[in-house]
Amino acid sequence: MIFTHKQYSNARCNYSSFYKLIDSLILTHTFIFLGCAIDDPDIELTLENEINKKIDALFDGRIDEIRHRKENIETNAKVADLEMRVDNLEKIIKAS
Repeated sequence: MIFTHKQYSNARCNYSSFYKLIDSLILTHTFIFLGCAIDDPDIELTLENEINKKIDALFDGRIDEIRHRKENIETNAKVADLEMRVDNLEKIIKAS
């Protein structure tokens, strides 16, 4: 496929499904960029979107894991505090 800058701009404005197709093709095909650089704004945006999707997918699971660990740490701290209070109450009761 060959796109001029104008064709690419028109596709961006008029055909959102075009970008969905490009996104899918990037995942399944090899591209050769002729007549433009990898830092072409349209190409860069498309590639950046794919990279961000992959980063988000990687970190979503990691964030859930971190959040779960934090909740466990907070729960353990609350349990330890309650156990200490119970121990103190038992000591007070035994002393009286």
